Amino acid sequence: MASPVFSKQSLRDAAFRRRNAIAPEERIRAAEGLRDNFIKSVYLPTGASVAGYMPVKSEINVLPLLDALIARGYPVLMPRIIPNDTQMEFRRWDRNVPTLRNLYGIEEPDPMKSEAGIPDFFIVPLLAFDASGNRLGYGAGYYDQTFSKLRGKVPFTAIGAAYESQRYEHVPHEGHDHRLDMCVTEAATYTFRSNT
Repeated sequence: MASPVFSKQSLRDAAFRRRNAIAPEERIRAAEGLRDNFIKSVYLPTGASVAGYMPVKSEINVLPLLDALIARGYPVLMPRIIPNDTQMEFRRWDRNVPTLRNLYGIEEPDPMKSEAGIPDFFIVPLLAFDASGNRLGYGAGYYDQTFSKLRGKVPFTAIGAAYESQRYEHVPHEGHDHRLDMCVTEAATYTFRSNT
C-alpha cells in the first residue's frame, strides 16, 4: 500500500501530532541515544564549531549532546533571531552564558554577553525528514534563509536532529528549501548527497 502524499501543511500537522505523542520517558531515552549515536558516527575535526538549538515544542533534546561536545572541547553556538530579519546569527554558548527570550519565547544567548561566530556544523531541529535529506520545519524560513546566505561562501554541514519516528517516505519541498547533509536520530545516522 502506497504511503499518503502530504502537502507541507498537512505533513506539519501530522508530524506535530506524531512527535507530541512521544512519551516523556521515551524522549529522555531518545535524547541520550541521539547523543551517543552522534558522538560515534559524526566526524568533527578538532576545533570545529557546532551550532545547536534550544529544544521547544517536543523537539528532540540536543542539550545532552551539546554538553558532551563542550566537554570534548568543541565550541558550541546557539541561534539568535535578528530583529526584523528572516536570518539568524549564531553566538557562543554554554550553560553559564546568560540568555534572553525571543519573540517565540525561545532562549537565546544574550548578545551583550556572547561572541558571534559562523558554525562549521549546524544541528537543525525539524518536524520531518526523508531519505533525500528534505527537511520540514515550521515554515518561518529562518534556517533556509540563513543557509542561502552562507551556501557557496563558507563551507558548512547541516545535520538534522530527530526522533526516528520523524522519518517519512516523502517530504514536500520547493526550490528555496535547503536539503540536509545528514540526519541523526536515536537509532541511526543518515547521510545524504552533498549540498555544496
